[in-house]
Amino acid sequence: TAARVGELSRLLGSLSVRDGIMRVEIRDLGGRIIASSEPGVIGRAMGDSSGMGPAASGDPYATLVDADHPLATVDLANPEGAMEEFLPIIGQGGNVIAVVAVWRDAGELLASLEATSREIMLVTLVAGVLLSALLLSVFRAAQVRLTRQHRQIIEATRRDALTGLLNHGTIVALLADAVESARDDSGQIGVALVDVDNFRLFNDTHGH
Repeated sequence: TAARVGELSRLLGSLSVRDGIMRVEIRDLGGRIIASSEPGVIGRAMGDSSGMGPAASGDPYATLVDADHPLATVDLANPEGAMEEFLPIIGQGGNVIAVVAVWRDAGELLASLEATSREIMLVTLVAGVLLSALLLSVFRAAQVRLTRQHRQIIEATRRDALTGLLNHGTIVALLADAVESARDDSGQIGVALVDVDNFRLFNDTHGH
């Protein structure tokens, strides 16, 4: 009845002053406005807007509309636009019987999204720095270990495992380098051959 539509519109009008709501409408499935926070639009056929189709099928729909939208001409805290929402009303039989259309000032939402984005960027930056430091520490430790192992391998090829002294191949290489150096400098080189008494007994006892 007209009385019930008027009461419903009054209640919708009381909602519109909360949470930055600019307008609230209830539409039938054909897009005709049944009740509204602005009584002057009741009975107007709005057609099949982008959000009406999904909402009439039972799927809520929301999108951000720019400041040029007809319903966004109010003095908004956010000059970039408003949030447009279409919400289905489900009847007792499980079917959609009407659609609620809501327009809110998107300023608070976008401010919240911007703050969240800043927090995400900050967390990502801090995590990146920590991860970089961790990877640097791991790579440095691995490099130190590899360098030490490389030196040990090279040193193992130059020394006798039993005595720890330079082996035959290393002695020959060092002697060849010394001879070549003395030849280039027109110098001289002395070589001493030293024998150890009873060294065979050492070999027989501890291994060759």
